[in-house]
Amino acid sequence: MVPDPHARRVLQTVIEETAAPVGDAFFRSLVSSLAFTLGVGFAFVGELIGEKRNRLRTHALWLNGGLAENIEYDLAGTPCENVLSHNGIWNIPQGMKDRFPPLGVESYLGLRVTGVSGNVIGLIGVMDNEPMTDSDMVGWTLVNVAARAGAEMERSQVSRAREEMAAFGELNPAPVLR
Repeated sequence: MVPDPHARRVLQTVIEETAAPVGDAFFRSLVSSLAFTLGVGFAFVGELIGEKRNRLRTHALWLNGGLAENIEYDLAGTPCENVLSHNGIWNIPQGMKDRFPPLGVESYLGLRVTGVSGNVIGLIGVMDNEPMTDSDMVGWTLVNVAARAGAEMERSQVSRAREEMAAFGELNPAPVLR
C-alpha cells in the first residue's frame, strides 16, 4: 500500500515527536503523539512479561486526553490476547462494545512489537470511543513505529540488566567473585 499524503504527514509527525526521547520519555511521547495525530482517545505500548509471557506491563498509557499511570494485566480474555493469536495485528474498526463490553470502546487496533531477533516482546495499540474510519492508515502508522518501540524496549531491558549486575555487589555482602 502506498500511503496517501495525510498518512505520510501523520507518520512524519509521530517520528519527529519521538526522535529524540529515549526510555520512558520515548514511550510517553509515542502514545501522546499517536493519540493526537490519529485522533483517538486511547493509546498504549507495553511489554510482555511473566514466565509464560502472558501478561502485559504498559510503558505508557494515554487515556482520554492525558497520560495515565502504567498498568499490568493478564492478557487472557482481552483484545491484546487476540493480537498475539491473529497474525500480529487485530483490527476492529467498530463493534468493540459488543465484543468486549468492559472496555467501553467502539474501535481497537493492536499490533505485535518484535525485537531485533524477531521474537514478540510487546504490543502497541490504539482505541477510540468512535468507529475507526481510517484503520488502514492507523495500522500503517503503527507498523512503521513498532520497530522503534521494539528497539527501545530491548534497550530498556539491557539497561535494567546492567543495573542489576552493577548492584550485585551491594546486594550480596559476601560475593564469591570480586
